[in-house]
Amino acid sequence: MIGSRIDRWHRSFLSWTVPFLLTVLLPISCGYRLDSVQGEEGRGLRRVFVEPFTNDTSEAKLETIFRKAFIDQFVRIAGYRLVENRRRADVILSGHIVGFSAAPLSYREDKLAAEERLTVTVEIIFQSGDSQQVLWSDRKFSGSEVYLLKGTDPLLVRELRSQALEKIASDIAERAYQRMVSGF
Repeated sequence: MIGSRIDRWHRSFLSWTVPFLLTVLLPISCGYRLDSVQGEEGRGLRRVFVEPFTNDTSEAKLETIFRKAFIDQFVRIAGYRLVENRRRADVILSGHIVGFSAAPLSYREDKLAAEERLTVTVEIIFQSGDSQQVLWSDRKFSGSEVYLLKGTDPLLVRELRSQALEKIASDIAERAYQRMVSGF
């Protein structure tokens, strides 16, 4: 009888204590916080300037698409504040689009491409605003996306290509950001 009471109390105690301790202690013990940029915040790095990207390829507007993706990654997702010039920034991101390719992967019966793979290579430099010290860089950061060429309407094909390029830019911005902050 006494053994069953202790057993019930023990199970009851464990049923609320273990989840509570895991919820409270696990995030603390691992050093993780809900703020994904804990390292930069601790160092006071909260204002970012994203320089206009340069584009050495023949694909128009890539520089705009990529700059927008990186701004979105830093501001909307990571919680940085965008500043209008380098002097006010804690960190500066610059990018240079060095490569672009489009390769058909399959063909339709009329011998037109049915799907295409786009690949973009970017040089990315992440540096401190005050000392200009390079915090992270990668000269050949690349990403690719396959998209279907639905129909023959040039406006639709252009829209599908644009969506694929935006997806590449977003993926590259996310992966690059994760690598940038992993060193803090």
